[in-house]
Amino acid sequence: MAAHEQSILSRMYFNSYKSAVIVEFLGTALYVATFALAALNSNYEMDITDYSGSHSGASVSNTTRTGTEGTGHFAPMAGGFMLMAVVFAFAYISGGHFNPCITIATTLIRTNSEPLRWHKALLYVLAQFAGAFAAVFYALLTHGTGFPVPHFAWTGIIEFLRVYLTESVFTFVLASIVLHVSASVQKDNAFYGFATGMGLMAGSMCVGGIPGGTFNPAHTTALTVVKCFTGQCMPVLHLWIYLSANVIGTVVAALLYNTVADAIDPEPAPGEAADAAVAEAAAPEEMKARE
Repeated sequence: MAAHEQSILSRMYFNSYKSAVIVEFLGTALYVATFALAALNSNYEMDITDYSGSHSGASVSNTTRTGTEGTGHFAPMAGGFMLMAVVFAFAYISGGHFNPCITIATTLIRTNSEPLRWHKALLYVLAQFAGAFAAVFYALLTHGTGFPVPHFAWTGIIEFLRVYLTESVFTFVLASIVLHVSASVQKDNAFYGFATGMGLMAGSMCVGGIPGGTFNPAHTTALTVVKCFTGQCMPVLHLWIYLSANVIGTVVAALLYNTVADAIDPEPAPGEAADAAVAEAAAPEEMKARE
């Protein structure tokens, strides 16, 4: 019986392809949920039961306290630390993207290791969107509709530029950090998760109140669409601004990586290395033939 049970358990596994997609879903859900729940925790109502006046509980009064002394102001810190945690936990399986911008940037760069194929990148992106929606629905079910959504009051071109520039620039910053610590010649380091989480935390603290600060299309879309389900659909009109800014920041980060990484990357691509080895082996024969 024990041998039979062991054989069943031994067959319960996913291959590396499916495992990578699953952890992209899970990691995205965990860090998006952390952001949403930490932001919600700044505004709450708490019932307090006062039993003072009697050891037996004869004198009882119920009061409701509404406060802002929660963790909302620390949402960027909570999100950054959770992103750091899931990158360290799952990067060995999927690369630890948890953001469509990172996945897209990874497909655009030149690398000496095995490139991320477009069909796998598409599954990554779908898993990231699914994880973000699952996280926001979880926040909705547990804490209600008060979660913040990236939006702004359209008062003119200046407000538009503020949002567009901050979202695109800090998406570029986050994507650049991830590419240079996880895909360059220093990829075999022990700090890639720390750098990624701190980059997100710093960016969110700098410009999160403009508003925006997610630098993640899956995160922004999930917040906006789920909020619309509650009857507040105005932020949907501004969603294209955030998504297009994310794409521009991502593409610029990939272009910069391709531009500067070759200058410090002494390792040739696998195909180039094979060609060089063949040419080197053939060189003595050619010299003998000429003699």
